[in-house]
Amino acid sequence: MRSLYQTIAHARGGYISTRLFIPREVWYIKGVKLKAIDEKINACDIVTAALLKLATVKQDEVNQIFEEMQTLEGVLDRAQQTLSKKLGNDVGPTGAKALYGDQPPSEAIGNDMVTTKAGNIGGGTKSYFSLRKLRTKASNQALSSGFGSAAAAATTGGESFASLPMARNSTDGVEAQAKRNVDAVQFGGPHAQYISALAKLFDSAQILDHLTVFEEGAMAQKVPIKLRIGLELSHRHAAEFFGLYICRFVLADVSLLLDKFVKRGSEWVAQ
Repeated sequence: MRSLYQTIAHARGGYISTRLFIPREVWYIKGVKLKAIDEKINACDIVTAALLKLATVKQDEVNQIFEEMQTLEGVLDRAQQTLSKKLGNDVGPTGAKALYGDQPPSEAIGNDMVTTKAGNIGGGTKSYFSLRKLRTKASNQALSSGFGSAAAAATTGGESFASLPMARNSTDGVEAQAKRNVDAVQFGGPHAQYISALAKLFDSAQILDHLTVFEEGAMAQKVPIKLRIGLELSHRHAAEFFGLYICRFVLADVSLLLDKFVKRGSEWVAQ
């Protein structure tokens, strides 16, 4: 998710794997209709709000963290129901095997998904997501509209390709990740509200990396076993939600946008 964030926020784009680079202009492509945009934005917004509330809790207030994690689970369930209703088998565990390969989805999420503790997408030597498998026939239909936008072009100055954020391994620490400042990012193009909601969600989700309650030596007092188990289950639930719902529909949308981006680029070369 940090890698996906950089494709939106960095002036040039970013790598979502060690081999696949996504230019920022892909998000500004015109003429591509994305499915259930309003529901996706709503799901991102309510989860972001819950995560931001969790971020305000002091790290040593274990009981309060536990309560906010329980609240977060309820919000995730609501968002999950909304996304499942509108997107069907495009999200959730059904069909996830095609993305994760032979490894069970829950195990794959633990290794290559959301956070350092639960893994981070785009970071490992294996890639459980295949953009080719996510492509649909609709992505190849000819759509008449311009590519990119003036807003995208205006924000690409001042940063060189040398500053591109590279995809990280799941073993890399939080400090090794590219810096984020979502408030300084300007969003434009036909999907401005959508990519803004995604960027804010990806940024706020990193609070799950900073919960010291999971680190034995970081807490002044020992966390009761019942609370610790509850927190770990909530953390696992969040990892599964981001992996099976958020990342699935985001990568499907990236696939559609990237198909159109490549097609138009090929047409320009041919001309």
